[in-house]
Amino acid sequence: MRVLPAFAWHVSHLLSFRHDGRGLPRLGSSVLVLMVGLKLALTCLVISQLMPEVGLVSGFVKSLLAVVALYACATVSRQSYAFSGYLLLWSGVDVGLLGLNLVVDHVPEAFITTCYAWGLSAFIVLLIRAASYNDKNTS
Repeated sequence: MRVLPAFAWHVSHLLSFRHDGRGLPRLGSSVLVLMVGLKLALTCLVISQLMPEVGLVSGFVKSLLAVVALYACATVSRQSYAFSGYLLLWSGVDVGLLGLNLVVDHVPEAFITTCYAWGLSAFIVLLIRAASYNDKNTS
C-alpha cells in the first residue's frame, strides 16, 4: 500500500514543478518494467475512452515508440532519473484524465492537449532542477 502514496507524492511534485529527481527509480531498476507496463496500459485506456478516433493500435505504437526513444535518450545522456520521471508524469496525467472522464460526459481535445503540454513542461523543469541538484552535489 506504500506504492499509491509514493506515486501520488511524486506525480504531484512533478506536475507542480517542485521535484528535483531525488527518490525516482534510476535506470536498471526492476521497478521500471512495472512503470512501463502501467504507462502503456493507461495509454490504451485513455485512447479507448477519450480518443477512440486515434485508434488503439496506432496510439499504442506511438506511445511505445516514445517510451523507447526516451529510454534511449536517458541512457545516452546518463540522466538516470529522466525516464522514470517521464513515466510518472504521463501516468499521472493519464490517471487525471481518466478520473475527469468519469465525472464529465466529454473531455475536450484541447483540454487533453493542454494536460499533456503541462506534463511536458513539468518534465523539462525536472530535467533542469535535477541537473542543477546533481551539479551541486558533485562539486
